[in-house]
Amino acid sequence: MTKPAKKNRKVVFGIAIAVLLLLVYNIYSYYGAKIVLPGKKIPSITGNDPVTNTVTSLDLLKGKTIVNFWATWCGTCVKELPYLNEVSKQHRVVGVIKGPFTKGKSHLSKISFKNVIARESLFNELMIAILPTSILVENGVIAEVHIGVLNKSIVSKWFSGQND
Repeated sequence: MTKPAKKNRKVVFGIAIAVLLLLVYNIYSYYGAKIVLPGKKIPSITGNDPVTNTVTSLDLLKGKTIVNFWATWCGTCVKELPYLNEVSKQHRVVGVIKGPFTKGKSHLSKISFKNVIARESLFNELMIAILPTSILVENGVIAEVHIGVLNKSIVSKWFSGQND
């Protein structure tokens, strides 16, 4: 085999490895939270109250709580808010807002559940790369993770004990 053919083979192999690594990275970035988070302790979430701008801590140690990670600039997140308002009438729901936060576009007047603006490092620690993402916390421990918009079927499973 000639030197150019060997060199081409190495280049193709290198490109294939790079593509494979990028694919694995993207899959892990998307599903990582769902894989890694269940069982992780999360007794509370601290951030700034979006209305008063005071530091607020949301206690997650008692019972079941849906923690919804969202942003004011995320159209899908904003469309999900009315459903979360309905869910909050029966179950505890709290929101964790990702910056940048725009108070004028916050839709906070329409939200019936408590929210905090969290530091970026919380999103990184919890591997929240896709918004909206919701987690079910039971007595301070993450039980379930859902990436994307919540629906009645998922919430019913979470609160009926039929977790995946």
